[in-house]
Amino acid sequence: MFYTIYKTTNLINGKIYIGKHQTMNPNDDYLGSGNLFQEAKLKYGKENFKKEVLFIFDNESEMNAKEAEIVTKEFVLETTNYNICPGGQGGWGYVNKIEPSLRSQGHTSEMYDRISAALKGKPNPCLSDRLKLLHAKGKMRYDNFTGKAHSEESKKKIGEANSKLVGSRNSQFGTMWITNGRDNKKIKKIDLIPEGWRKGRQII
Repeated sequence: MFYTIYKTTNLINGKIYIGKHQTMNPNDDYLGSGNLFQEAKLKYGKENFKKEVLFIFDNESEMNAKEAEIVTKEFVLETTNYNICPGGQGGWGYVNKIEPSLRSQGHTSEMYDRISAALKGKPNPCLSDRLKLLHAKGKMRYDNFTGKAHSEESKKKIGEANSKLVGSRNSQFGTMWITNGRDNKKIKKIDLIPEGWRKGRQII
């Protein structure tokens, strides 16, 4: 078993996620499990993320210590990453205390389902007051884009990533553009089109 610390980078916006991972293969395709990171992966597409293994240890305690050293309270408050919890806690050691039968030599989708079930309703040390602070600092959004706009290149990459998502996994699924000849906006396809508006988009 290898005990790794890895960095996963969003190739579109440069945001990173630092995590730990126990595996038989350090070069597997595991990218991360944090809540914000999972949402970002769904939004941008798995192919727009790259993982680098930073450290490999032969025991869990050293791995946890290194994660705690890198992912500090100050680190998680930065908007340049997807981490919301200081490192060195949680992980498989925590899972095994809750549900010993989850121990395994490899990770499968079935195992992750069982982990989610085991952790459901359990206290999370990252929530409560700390989560409120992260939200206040704009960390609980994908990006703090107030007063900013995507570059044309970023728009193209996001569009390409979204186009590969199927059905409800696509954030634009079930929506449509409408215009009043001057302004454009999106509404759900099941909503009524307001008076004075029509389907389509006015190119400005």
